[in-house]
Amino acid sequence: METYKSWLNKQGKSEHTIDSYLNIVQNFQSWFLSHSQDDEFKPTYVTSGDVEKWKLYLLNEATYVSDKAKNITKKYSVSTVRTYLKGLKSYFHFLELTHVIPQNPAANAHAVQVSHEQQDEGEIRWFAEGERSRLLHFLNDPTYKNKNNWKASRNKAIIYAGLFAGLRRSEIVHLELDDISFEKSSLHV
Repeated sequence: METYKSWLNKQGKSEHTIDSYLNIVQNFQSWFLSHSQDDEFKPTYVTSGDVEKWKLYLLNEATYVSDKAKNITKKYSVSTVRTYLKGLKSYFHFLELTHVIPQNPAANAHAVQVSHEQQDEGEIRWFAEGERSRLLHFLNDPTYKNKNNWKASRNKAIIYAGLFAGLRRSEIVHLELDDISFEKSSLHV
């Protein structure tokens, strides 16, 4: 952690940002150890799936005390989760540069973009782990695929774009064939 702190300092980060990033990394390490039940944090064991689970934990379950005198707890905002992911990306980027890990597992992690209108109306809701599993199970069910293979493939693409790429319903609806590059494995939103 001291080497990482020195690297952040050389990158021109402020003391506040450095303290924040170190706190974020410690937060992630504690969460990871509690879920992996390992005794020691080893960055090489962290996968992009672990980062995704941590992100979902921060968005759906994690709370903080906003008023210690009144003992009021609140959920993290999307912008706070975005900051946490930025700090974690920085840490794993450093580990990748110093050849501690082969690749950054947080490189593609993004918090969902949410407008204030959507937050206020409560339209954004994440699937619980069980709901997500049931949906993916249904999509891969051979009897569902055999009914109409074209519709099954289309529906799977729609669900995957929402679940794994984080696209909103309106973004999926407005996708054009030209927005998809199979050669580059990319999607332009």
